[in-house]
Amino acid sequence: MKKATKVVLIVLALLVTAIGAVVIWQWDNIKAVKTSFTHSREDLAVMMAGTYQAIEDATEDLEGVTVRDMTQEERTALRAGELSREELILRLISKQTPGEEQTAQDGQSAAEAAEQSGPVDPDQKLLSEYLAEIYVMKDEYTAWLEAKYNEAIDAYNALPKEQQTPEAKYSIGMERMKQALAKEDECDAAMKQIEQKIGALLAKMGRDDSLVKEIQKAYEQEKELKKAYYLGLHN
Repeated sequence: MKKATKVVLIVLALLVTAIGAVVIWQWDNIKAVKTSFTHSREDLAVMMAGTYQAIEDATEDLEGVTVRDMTQEERTALRAGELSREELILRLISKQTPGEEQTAQDGQSAAEAAEQSGPVDPDQKLLSEYLAEIYVMKDEYTAWLEAKYNEAIDAYNALPKEQQTPEAKYSIGMERMKQALAKEDECDAAMKQIEQKIGALLAKMGRDDSLVKEIQKAYEQEKELKKAYYLGLHN
């Protein structure tokens, strides 16, 4: 009896350890599920809009570093292929407002306009470009998620009426969720790489790494909120 009890305790201990490992491994996803149940989609949209404010505040203390988020028009042009990644980054580091940029760029390239209005110190310009790239990456990931969500809806609606069941909806959703998790790994790697570049550049400029910490924090918050938002749509 004692031996059997010991075996049961060992199995339970292994089970608890395994569950604990899964919880740690999937902690961000678990938090996202909780967030999806405790906030409306409207609340989540507002929260996502403010995640990068801390980065904007932090860059204000960096002399010569200029960067802004993209406008809706620029976002649409990027997704339509009417504006390249490189052209958009040059626009985002310009000191001019989007309206002023359009006027200044009549008869000149985006690169020429940016050179005249953006940061001139090489390190400041490079840091501005890194930060602008983060905004572009954020929108590219958002566009990918939106495309996958619409793809899932189309797949479900394409099914015969008798096959449009909760089980089918779950299956289609989970298939895209697996793709999204793989995409997340790809984005994590790209973000880590750019954070390392920013950290090295800040050290060269004699600055601390507080900006890198703010970027990482904003990125993790954005991921959690996006997962919660799309989980809410799926539910």
